[in-house]
Amino acid sequence: MRESVKNLFTTVKDPLMISLMGNRFGEAISVLLSEKGLSQRDFSALVGMSQPNISKLLRGDPRTPPPMRDVIESWCKKLDAKNTAAIIDLAELDLVEQSREEVQMMVRRQESELASLRDKVSGLEDELISLGAELSRIRSKKTKSSR
Repeated sequence: MRESVKNLFTTVKDPLMISLMGNRFGEAISVLLSEKGLSQRDFSALVGMSQPNISKLLRGDPRTPPPMRDVIESWCKKLDAKNTAAIIDLAELDLVEQSREEVQMMVRRQESELASLRDKVSGLEDELISLGAELSRIRSKKTKSSR
């Protein structure tokens, strides 16, 4: 863990709010808002983002990932945050975690599709074996009848 993230853990009033897993960025911004006495609506007006999207961001909704570094820097400046680098690190950690989860979902989906294809191939193999046996019987009958 980078030094700036460690520093953030020691500077927030409630270190449990910033967990080692989950929505680190949203929780860090929530702590900042709480320290500054700002509501989500206040923050929304300050940064020019809709309150519903702020709410999704703070909750860690995967459809609303953390913003880009320059946006976070702008927000931190507006909030007079002393731990901008740590907050950026938390946003990056959340993005990595979201990406990891997306990759795991894709792998599970691919494994499921592969298992389905294996079942289909196995069924086709069985059908080919059956057709081969039938063809052998037909040839055998044809050979016997032509004698």
